[in-house]
Amino acid sequence: MKAVTGTRALAVALLLGGMTLTACSDPGTPGGDETGAAEVGSRSVEAYTTCMDGQGVKVIDGKARTDDGVDAARLGKAYRACRAVAPADVQVPVTQWELSLLTEFVTCMRGKGHKEYGDPDPRTGTYAMPKDSEIDKEAELACLAAAEQRAGK
Repeated sequence: MKAVTGTRALAVALLLGGMTLTACSDPGTPGGDETGAAEVGSRSVEAYTTCMDGQGVKVIDGKARTDDGVDAARLGKAYRACRAVAPADVQVPVTQWELSLLTEFVTCMRGKGHKEYGDPDPRTGTYAMPKDSEIDKEAELACLAAAEQRAGK
């Protein structure tokens, strides 16, 4: 079992929000050009910083500044708007609605016999799940559909 990233943990909420569903995958074989990896990481930080700035939140050294009058509502909106370009180490807080959808999804998967799905973290929405190769795709689609239906979609 492994902990999923905020992006994967929010799959239900992102799907319901009309955004692209991002799949979680097993880590690949180590190797490759470390310089290239660093450049990708830098571009990710740059895109995130630009996005957050566009939402009225300044980011310095990868952290959102809240000491210049940014309220919690604006910060939350900015986090959600920039979630798709956030670096892997940025954990975007989930809303109560997103958390309820994630909890429903996990409960559904457990009900279908997949006990390895852990409770979603109330702050980030991350939860433990099996490796991609062990996921029951049919059950996952059924549980996503059930959560979507309950959300009124």
